[in-house]
Amino acid sequence: PTSALSIGVTPLHPASRGEIRIAPSGEVEIDPNYLSHPHDLELFLRLVRAVRDLDLKDAGLSRDLEILPGAKRASDEQIALALSRFATTLYH
Repeated sequence: PTSALSIGVTPLHPASRGEIRIAPSGEVEIDPNYLSHPHDLELFLRLVRAVRDLDLKDAGLSRDLEILPGAKRASDEQIALALSRFATTLYH
C-alpha cells in the first residue's frame, strides 16, 4: 500500500498483576500474567472494536490489511485468543 496507519491499543492501568520469583535454580522467573483480570480483557476488546469502527476511507486507508488481531478474527473469543497470544508490555 502507498499509505498505512498503525494504531495500537494499550490499557494504561491494567488490573492484572504478574509475579516475579526466584526459581530453585536461582534464576529470576517473570510471569506477566497478562489479561488475568476480566476487566483488562473486556477493555482490550472494547478498544479493538472502537478502532475497527473508525472510518478510514476519507484518509484513503482500508482495514483490509489489518495485521493484529487480524480481520479474520471477528468474534470476541477469536480476538481474545489473539490478544492472549500477542499481548506484551511496552517500554519496560
